[in-house]
This record gives sequence, structure tokens and C-alpha cells, in this order.
Amino acid sequence: MRNVILFTIACLFLNLSPVSLKAYDSEQQLQGFSLSGFDQKGKKTWTVKGNFADIFSDVVYLKDITANMYGDKDNLCLVADKGKYDKTKSIIYLQDNVVATTDSGARLKTDSLELQQDRQLVKTDDRVAIDRENTLTTAKGLRAKPDLKRVRLVRDVKVDISEVKAPAKGKEAKSDSGVPQLTTITCDGSLEIDYSKQIAIFNRRVCAINKDAKINSNRMKVYFDFENKKIINIIAEGNVKIVREGNISYSKKAVYSTQEQTLTLTGRPKIIIFSKENLKGLTNASAGN
Repeated sequence: MRNVILFTIACLFLNLSPVSLKAYDSEQQLQGFSLSGFDQKGKKTWTVKGNFADIFSDVVYLKDITANMYGDKDNLCLVADKGKYDKTKSIIYLQDNVVATTDSGARLKTDSLELQQDRQLVKTDDRVAIDRENTLTTAKGLRAKPDLKRVRLVRDVKVDISEVKAPAKGKEAKSDSGVPQLTTITCDGSLEIDYSKQIAIFNRRVCAINKDAKINSNRMKVYFDFENKKIINIIAEGNVKIVREGNISYSKKAVYSTQEQTLTLTGRPKIIIFSKENLKGLTNASAGN
């Protein structure tokens, strides 16, 4: 990687040559400043532009930033109130009102973001919100590829999934058929999402809940169909507990298929079924004692 700093516009603005700029030990202030990075084949890989810049020997401080990272299939555009470029580390730091968007439609918001071009890494330890497809994901901390197609959220994760249920026909038709329904999945640990493969893996104290059921487990893998805006399969593992229509099941593993409407429990499953008749009988028996 060789980074090229485009001083031409800045030098014309100040009527200084690049040599005289280098000779200055004090801070230099420029307008219309632009940075660009190229790979070994001469292909542009990133650009950073700022309306105002303070230049030091190793660091360039920028305001009103627009940055772009160019990928093979998807590009990332970022804006921020301020930031800096560390020339010694080849890292761009963005801060305050950071918004990142991709050509494929992903949108990320956070307070700070670090771009490591050499490692093709985007990271932050602040809270993030990612709006992509039919999901809204919030978490603390992020590690991702620049195209945001492979994302790792560090902790305190919450994912809201808006599913479109297919309209039922005949006698089974319901008033809510075809209406978007919300499923929320939370976890204390990390979440790894591969949007290209449409898979999400939740870790540590996972809870998935919608109007029909609630699932708790140590780990959960969710398969999506983003085009049709729905969940295909859910695989829950480790201390699985499912509450549905008042009934409770326990198992080591549970596989739920939304297409086939089947739930398979393995690993010493236990099911507790509550019925209105049983509850009524228990109430009457209690009252008679």
C-alpha cells in the first residue's frame, strides 16, 4: 500500500510549494484538503476529503469529512463532523455524527469509527446501529469488512426483524396475514452476521421473542431470506427453553423451520403442557380444600 497525499489544491490555495510546507514545523491550516490511497497496482482504494485541515508531521486533522472506501463489488461512503488521518499507521479516525452507507443499501450510525485500509477493517468500541434489509441491529462495539457484508457485533446486541407473513388462504386466513410482524433477538455476547450468506449467529444468553413464542438459549443460529423478508430456520443450542401458547419445553437443542412449521427438540427434551381444562380443575380443587 502506498498512500498519496494530494497537496496540489492546498498548495495553490496557500501559494506555497510542497517543499516549503515540509519545512514548516508549526501547524498548517488548509481548505479543500484531499487524501487518497492506492494499492500496488495503482488502483485507488480510498479517499478522504475535508473542508478544513490542520497538518502536523504525522497526523492530519480534518473537519466536515467525506470518506470513500472502494471494494471489488461494493463501495462504502462515510461522513463525519471531524477526524484525523494517522500517516504513520495509515489509519483514518472519524468522530461525531458518523454515518456510513454502502451501495447495496446498508446504513451504519455511530459516534466514532476507525478505518484500517491495510487490514480491510472497520471498527469501533462505541454503540452502533445498522439498518440493512429488513433488520435493525444495535450493539456496543463493531468489527466489519468495509462493505459491511460481514459484521461482528461485540456485545449487548439487539436485532429487530420485520417479517412479512404470507397471506393465508381459506379457513386458515387470519386478519394479520400479510402484515409485517416483529421478531426481536437479543444476546449478551457477540453476534456474527454474514449478509451475503444470510446467516446470523448469536452468542451468550440469547433471547428471541415475537407475538407467538419466546426462545432462550446459549447460542442461536438464524437463517434469513432477505428478499422475501422472513426468517427461514432457527437453530437454538444449549439450555434451550421455549414458551409457546402457555406451554414450555426444555432441551439441549431445538430446530424450528418456519417453512414447514415444525419444531424438533433433541437432547433429553421435556415438555410441560398447560390446558385451560387442567388449570380450571386445579383452581376448583384448590378452592375445595
